[in-house]
This record gives sequence, C-alpha cells and structure tokens, in this order.
Amino acid sequence: MLGGIAVSLLTAPMAHAAATTAKADALYPYLKMYLEAPPEQRTHFVLAYYAMRGHKPAPDVKAFLLGANGARRPIAIAGDGRVQTLPSLAELHANIQVEFDAAPNDKITPNLEILATMAPAQRLDTHALEQAMQQANAAIAAHAGVLAFAAPKLTCAYMIGAHSGQAVLANGRSVVNVRVRAIAEGGEANRAVIELLAKALGVPKGKIRVLSGATSRLKQIAVDGDPTKLGETLLKLMAGKPDELTDKGSR
Repeated sequence: MLGGIAVSLLTAPMAHAAATTAKADALYPYLKMYLEAPPEQRTHFVLAYYAMRGHKPAPDVKAFLLGANGARRPIAIAGDGRVQTLPSLAELHANIQVEFDAAPNDKITPNLEILATMAPAQRLDTHALEQAMQQANAAIAAHAGVLAFAAPKLTCAYMIGAHSGQAVLANGRSVVNVRVRAIAEGGEANRAVIELLAKALGVPKGKIRVLSGATSRLKQIAVDGDPTKLGETLLKLMAGKPDELTDKGSR
C-alpha cells in the first residue's frame, strides 16, 4: 500500500478482444494532467490505475505499450491489479497506444484511485491526509479552470487494507471506525451498522439506534445496556478483534 487515502473513480467498462489497441491517454485519464503539473504541486498524492474484471483485480491481463517504432513494451500488473508500467508524459503527447491480448468476451474495467504518498502505518497523521486531499483538490480545480466551481471535490479518505480502528478528529474527539458493505441509500448503511454493532457487542438490534448523522459518515450511536459492560466489550474489540467491527467481504 502506498498511502492512506484513496478515492475510486471508475471509467466506463471496455471489452477488449485479442490484440485490441486503445489510446493510452483514454485508458489513463488525468495522467497527462498530473504529469504536466509542477512537481511541487503533486508531492502529497499520486494517481494509481488498476485493471479490474468486475469487482476483482485482473493481474493476468496481457498488455503492451506500443512505441512509435512498433516496439511492444510489456505492462506489468501487480497482484492487486495495479498497473506498474505507466506511459511517460512524452509518450502521452505522442499519442502512444496500448495493446491488449485478451479473450473477446473479457471485460476489463480501468479503475483510477488517488493515493496519498504516506508510508503504511497503524497510526496516520490526519494533517498529512488533509494536505494530500487539499493538494489533490487544488489540482482538480486547476484542471477545471473556470468550471472549478462544478468540479468534483474530495471530501473523505478511505484507508486501504484497514478494517476498523479508531480515529481522532480535529477537535480531539476519538471515534470508532466501522466498515460495512451496504450502500448509503435508503438507510441501508445505517441498518448494516446497527446489525454489525449488535453482533459485535452482543446486544439485540432493537437496543441500538442512530442519534445523529443518519446521512453522514460521522454518526452518533446510542446503545441501551450496562454502560460498564458495553464499554469493556468495545475496548476489548478495539484492542484484540477489530475485524469484528468490519462487515466481512468489504475491501
């Protein structure tokens, strides 16, 4: 893992037949913009591209960068689907092509993530994360120009490989991280959080309710029961089995 923040931006799925070619600039959206930005404006984040087959990595995809002289440079893809071989800025300006050797019905989806350039750690500096988000947002706004007001803005961080844990907010308040697979639509995510907490804390779902933040990632949860026992159980979960606060199957 390169960093502690990632925002997934899916491009349109494409079906690649054997020896199909496509422009690298189309397969690696925003890479040219990123490389054209002054180095000092992209010190805290990088763009990462993944080859996905549905929702799973596709490290077995055979792909090549096609040089102007016809040379085929293999594109290395890691086990998690991350593309290791990216075209240079000069190659993008030269409209370099990418060739795929894949089955006719093999649908490969390119997935873009914005990663913070932070070393993996159990404790992450929230100031550094904020710097990465601010720098990425500034780059997005600069690229959008006069339409910056309508450009998408990064507002949250996703911890790659992390299941659950604790976070300290800017006001010094500690919160518990809970991860669920349900989407934030129609109250599904809230129901999933309640179900997960009920199982982890050993209480009926009816004893848990969302007091505030029903439509926010930051929620205040009330649990009816013995405060001492509930507190001890939660501390044990955080200290020894944080995975119990993760909906199994989440990335």
